[in-house]
Amino acid sequence: MRHESVCVLREINGMPVDQKLLISCLALRYEALVLRDMNYAVDQLLRVEYSEWFAFAEQAVDNRFYAIARKACEKALACLQTNDILKTKDADALCEHMETIRKVKRLKDVATVRGSSQSVQAQTVEYLKRKLSEHDEASTLVIKEKQHSASFLFRNGIKKHNARKLKELQRL
Repeated sequence: MRHESVCVLREINGMPVDQKLLISCLALRYEALVLRDMNYAVDQLLRVEYSEWFAFAEQAVDNRFYAIARKACEKALACLQTNDILKTKDADALCEHMETIRKVKRLKDVATVRGSSQSVQAQTVEYLKRKLSEHDEASTLVIKEKQHSASFLFRNGIKKHNARKLKELQRL
């Protein structure tokens, strides 16, 4: 099994059963598609069609696996670009083929945007948590400093007052 699938299966330990099943099915389906794609040169029956990659990418996007969906879209585009339809002169087939490419690219863009925004959102949440904890630490330090600084200022004030009195007495 590929490292990616093993990592996914390890991460789902604390989830409800239905989510575990869904995620493990997606992971195993991805593994099957990748293995078929790798062994396509040996046996032509193992060829993965663009529609399989596209359907998998749609399900991956629906389940918020954006990086995997993006990879599946890239595989679907690779299948479409090696397709023999580009060699035909049938305008309808060519137009349909171009529309299919646009749909796959749109899905890839959606996966990219959602994945990056999710990443940005996660970074924002982490940043805000860090700033909040730093602010809490700083505010507790300020409170402690104010308590210490008041007594410190009071003592300094007494020292300055005594020093002034001493200077006045020394002038006389």
